Amino acid sequence: MDELDKRITCSSGHKRKKSFQGSFLQFLQDLDCKHLSVCTPDDIRRFLIWKDFSGKTTIHGVHCKHLGQKGEFDCFCPKRLASGTVEGVINQLVNIFDDNGFGRYWDIFSKSGNPACAPIVKEYLKLIREEQASAHVLPKQAKPIFLSKIKAMCSYIDREIKSPGLSLRERYILYRDRAWMKLQFFAGDRASDLSLVVAQEVKVLNDNSGLVFQHTFGKTLRGDKGKSNTFVIKKCDDLSICPVQGLLDYVNFCQVSTVDMSVGYLFRI
Repeated sequence: MDELDKRITCSSGHKRKKSFQGSFLQFLQDLDCKHLSVCTPDDIRRFLIWKDFSGKTTIHGVHCKHLGQKGEFDCFCPKRLASGTVEGVINQLVNIFDDNGFGRYWDIFSKSGNPACAPIVKEYLKLIREEQASAHVLPKQAKPIFLSKIKAMCSYIDREIKSPGLSLRERYILYRDRAWMKLQFFAGDRASDLSLVVAQEVKVLNDNSGLVFQHTFGKTLRGDKGKSNTFVIKKCDDLSICPVQGLLDYVNFCQVSTVDMSVGYLFRI
């Protein structure tokens, strides 16, 4: 039980949750609200407005010349949390009250239950979305990386590896990062999931034409019974971007070199 409790308390998710809960409770104390049981939906909205002071999304007015533009401007338009972030904060508040026995429902007649689930809080989120949509604020999306970019990055690393002044540690990092970028591009899997793959989950095809990955734990798996993510990485004719060749170069370098592996494994062993 001690080992299980330690695993829970040492996880990054648990630490973030405790930190967020601490800031929320401190905010309630500043409002002279000493306990969660006396917190109201209006207190939840006050907390969300207070969180806006750390927001980075500029809400330009309809008469602002920078309406619909991205970047930093001196127009003095207010900054808010992005609507997606506001939704995430509300979900965290819902979980905090639920964990403390308040359930996931707010009774508007008795004014009891989970205040983060109150209709007025949901209306607040709706208004934030409408305000940001009117200001032409679009959700940020990750920029796609095409094959030409991967080839350019790998070519740069290839040149750096051949530099005579590199230490063994620096050369190891280059081999590792090159193999990782190639694998990440061709696998199309979550980076967090790939980082949890162990060496025993990687097999070689019978004809040596590629590698088979089969991992059972990650953000999308959660250790569900009988659930795994299996995919095959095949060799490419272009060795400069071939993920299999990148992994083989990494493994061969590790076998012939003595390097401080504390800089990070590509796969856990």
